[in-house]
Amino acid sequence: MSEPNNNQEELVGSEAESRIKILSRRGFIFGAIAIAGGYEVLRWIDFGPQKAGISAQLRKVLDINQRVALSLFNEGSTAKLYPVSEAVMPIVNGTVGIDTPIDQTSWKLNLQDKPSADRILSLSQVKALPRTDITTELRCVEGWTTVVHWTGCKLSEFIKRYPPRPRNGNPLDFTDFSTMPKYIGFETPPPGFLAGESQSYYVGIDMKSAMHHQTLLCYAMNGNALSPPHGAPLRLVIPTKYGFKSLKRIGRIFYSDTMPRDFWAENGYDWYAGL
Repeated sequence: MSEPNNNQEELVGSEAESRIKILSRRGFIFGAIAIAGGYEVLRWIDFGPQKAGISAQLRKVLDINQRVALSLFNEGSTAKLYPVSEAVMPIVNGTVGIDTPIDQTSWKLNLQDKPSADRILSLSQVKALPRTDITTELRCVEGWTTVVHWTGCKLSEFIKRYPPRPRNGNPLDFTDFSTMPKYIGFETPPPGFLAGESQSYYVGIDMKSAMHHQTLLCYAMNGNALSPPHGAPLRLVIPTKYGFKSLKRIGRIFYSDTMPRDFWAENGYDWYAGL
């Protein structure tokens, strides 16, 4: 048997090392190119054109999500209902627009439908509408859920009692959305209305979601009147959407043919926020 050729073995080993070094260099170069490309994409997203508070590119994705959600909306679908015995007190998650006390005895609701004159409503007028009780989950976009028992009136009943102006020259028909405004907006009392209030909170919803039978103007929770941290004296509850759409301490409601501002949509979230 012939003896191994050590010189040949050294040559093979040297060639392997050389190839490994070449591949390593190539890998490093391609990796660097990929990282640089990814960084430039992120720069393009972060520092490119802005739309509604975030990158126009990210907003396009959210807009696509919204169009899909709207196309799948079913007026007959419902959020899951639970026994009242499962209801618990939800955590207070967010105080924007409610961080100063108000005199609830003098609270009034401002209802607007430009160019019509404003309507000023009391809590007793809201409570005079047919009462509705539902027990559903309050879903937070952060991932937690809590079962809550809500008491109030259906927003659809409120809209029928205090209707908007007809659109498109047709008589108002609550079964034909083409005769109604496309949206309805909600705001807490604006800064300056309450001394020391840092900023207002505002949301907008489409009219189909507003007319959904589970969407409520709520004045009681788990059998008791709303507390200030949970939105007293009146709040919005939309079980078919994430909790950040359920605005607390409503100060103004307005009908609109253009999409209303939305606090969290301006901070990078989906405007529609449907489940």
